[in-house]
Amino acid sequence: MNAIADADAVVVAGVDGPARGGGVELALACDVRVCTPAASFAETGVTLGLFGAWGGTRRLRQAVGTTHAADLSLSGRTVDAADARAMGLVSRIVEDPRAVADEIAANDPDALRELQALLGQNGSQAATDEREAAAFGRLHAEPR
Repeated sequence: MNAIADADAVVVAGVDGPARGGGVELALACDVRVCTPAASFAETGVTLGLFGAWGGTRRLRQAVGTTHAADLSLSGRTVDAADARAMGLVSRIVEDPRAVADEIAANDPDALRELQALLGQNGSQAATDEREAAAFGRLHAEPR
């Protein structure tokens, strides 16, 4: 999962149908998560005496917050696309997830890399502002 999360390219998860356990964790490792109206999500490991690994527990908490992460992880319940969107598990409900990937891929690759790095970093507001200003400078230092 870390190889996906650490990829240099922007990775888009498009879920069309049920995502359970490892499927949810795979989606969580991606930069952008979208789904179709047919999608549903569940962290069912607890029903089998297991729980998410490979960073899935942390990524779930980061994506949906502690309250929703605890609810999903501790209950094993299934949520539909609308609930997943409402809690932040996915950013959009779309008919064609590939169109979202194409939309992102049409953007400047250097800007995508810089934004991906900035969005993936944690730290103080001042440090984030400094990194953002430096990235902006790099993007505009060379003629395009």
